[in-house]
Amino acid sequence: MKKYRRNLTVIDAIQWNGQTYGEAKSLFAKAGLPGRSMMNEDRSLIIPALEGPLRVEKGDYIIKEPTGQFTSCKPAFFLEAYEKVKE
Repeated sequence: MKKYRRNLTVIDAIQWNGQTYGEAKSLFAKAGLPGRSMMNEDRSLIIPALEGPLRVEKGDYIIKEPTGQFTSCKPAFFLEAYEKVKE
């Protein structure tokens, strides 16, 4: 899992490509939500979010907010708003 920064906030995020299910499961398990995601036949992913289940399309980023909530972000906005943190 890679880390990214927006302003001074560091978040955990992964890019969903239809094959990163293991990384997604690890992200949710780290937040205490094991087994709360589901992959569809079209390789989209349903994740737990504050407003209810959220569909993540291939290419979207799954973000764990500092509040512990999950959301998704389209790649163009993500790459404009966040920079990768050197580990």
